[in-house]
Amino acid sequence: MLLSPIPELQLLGVYDRGKANLERVVLRAQITIDVVQYALLVGTVAVTPEARFIYPARDVLFYFGSGIVKAGEWMIVYTGPGAGLTTTMGNSNETVYVVHWGRPNTLFADSRISPALVRFDSIDIMAPPENEPQRLQLIPPGTSAR
Repeated sequence: MLLSPIPELQLLGVYDRGKANLERVVLRAQITIDVVQYALLVGTVAVTPEARFIYPARDVLFYFGSGIVKAGEWMIVYTGPGAGLTTTMGNSNETVYVVHWGRPNTLFADSRISPALVRFDSIDIMAPPENEPQRLQLIPPGTSAR
């Protein structure tokens, strides 16, 4: 499946691959956006002369949640645990939003593994099922539940 690029939010790269507490994904907004529509996923990358493909891992997704990022502002996603903060980039005074994925291990030590930025354009959400009534079941001592 070939999808369109995402020009409004630039995925610049992974830095300090495989280094605990340093590994991070860096992005920069090209226009003012609400990042509620975006997420990072991780997968194995394959490159052909025509295109790049990613084969996503089953359980590795980072959802940004709601927040406005203005054109020219940076987002840094550390793969390990930590607290988010807003700071500035060196002498340039550009705004940087730092967030943490919360993974117990690094993700990108293997150069075949890369992040992919995805934008959610549509969604279909199933209605929640009805709760099943809970019954109190007493089990006499010395017996086992079946």
